[in-house]
Amino acid sequence: MKKVIFVSTGRCGTKRIFEILRGKSENISVRHQMSVSRLANVLGNLIYFLGTGEQVKKKLYCSILKRHARRNCFVCTDPLVAMIIPESMIRDKDTMIIHITRPGKEFARSFFKISRTRVKSFIAHNFIPFWQINVYPLENLMNKRILQKYESVCAMKNQYFQKQYAQNPNYRQVNMSEVFSGSFLETTINDFLGEAICISREELAKKSN
Repeated sequence: MKKVIFVSTGRCGTKRIFEILRGKSENISVRHQMSVSRLANVLGNLIYFLGTGEQVKKKLYCSILKRHARRNCFVCTDPLVAMIIPESMIRDKDTMIIHITRPGKEFARSFFKISRTRVKSFIAHNFIPFWQINVYPLENLMNKRILQKYESVCAMKNQYFQKQYAQNPNYRQVNMSEVFSGSFLETTINDFLGEAICISREELAKKSN
C-alpha cells in the first residue's frame, strides 16, 4: 500500500487538502481528523520531550492504518498525528511525507484566532496538558506574548519534522502557498500514487474553516 502523509504545525491548509482529495478516486482512502487524533496529538507532544516512544508510535499508527486504510492508497492530512509516524514507515519507499510550512507570524495569528472562536479548540488550548509543545495550560489566556510563543512553537515543530522525516526517501518540504497556487498537489498524487486526478484552480482557491 502506498501512503502520502502530510505533516504540519496545523493551520496549513490540510483540511482543505482533505476536502479536495476526498472522493477524487475510489482507490484512495483520505482521512483528516480521526478518533485517535486527539490522543495521538498529546502523546506525540509528550514523546517530543521524552525522546522515546517508538513502540507507542507503531501501535497508534498501525491502529490508524487498520481502521482507515481500506483502499490501495492511503492519504493522511491530519496534523494531530504528525508527531507519531514510526521509524519503519519513515524509511518505507512506499511512503511519501510532505512537510507543509507556513510563515511563523501567519501561523501564530491563525492558531490564536481558532483558539478563541471554537469551543473545543479553546478547551484544548487552555486546559489539556501537552496539547501544544512549550505552551502551558491557561497560557493562551494569560500570556500577553502568546503570539510570540506560538511563533516559537512553529519553529520548533518545523525543525523537528525536518530532522525526523527528511530521511524518508520521498520527503518533500513545501510552503503552504505553493500547495494552493499551482499543480503541486495534483502532480504529487498522480506521480506517486499513480492516480489520474484533476484539481481545478477553483478548488485550490476555495478556503476552508
